Amino acid sequence: MLKEDKHYFTREEYQTEGENGPSKRALKARRKLSRRKDHFLHTLSKHIAQRCVEEGVAKIAVGDLSDIREDDNGDSRNWGASGNKKLHGWEFD
Repeated sequence: MLKEDKHYFTREEYQTEGENGPSKRALKARRKLSRRKDHFLHTLSKHIAQRCVEEGVAKIAVGDLSDIREDDNGDSRNWGASGNKKLHGWEFD
């Protein structure tokens, strides 16, 4: 669902891009996508937490992904065309 939204709204944004920057329609599409994404991720995280309680999970490990896109030198990592596209579609931060 989230991937479909991203495809639809990204297309909506670029089709309404004007000479002076994003049109009102593009800005509205971006805001709507952002709200839908936030709702989806909130619902998903709530569901995961509820399942953990039901299953008696005592700890949930959370990792720091802030530097996942860069190597030790601060240069961008190259995971290949497909890998880069998937990596930049991750929701974190």
